[in-house]
Amino acid sequence: MNKPYMRRGTAHFPSFMDAVRYYSVNPYTLEHVRCMIADGTISIGQPTNLQPGERAVIVNEKPGRRYHIVEEI
Repeated sequence: MNKPYMRRGTAHFPSFMDAVRYYSVNPYTLEHVRCMIADGTISIGQPTNLQPGERAVIVNEKPGRRYHIVEEI
């Protein structure tokens, strides 16, 4: 039986190109994405601040993939 869970998106992306694809619909340029990485608005790589009971999963946001945090409730 599946347990209920809560899922929330993060500002973490598996790759630079995933971030570019994700923000391309806004429309942000490649340089905008670089600036967001440089100033810490978004990050490349798995979230490191997970709490007990949380796990990071990659979700296809169409376009781009992004990490979400899943927590059982």
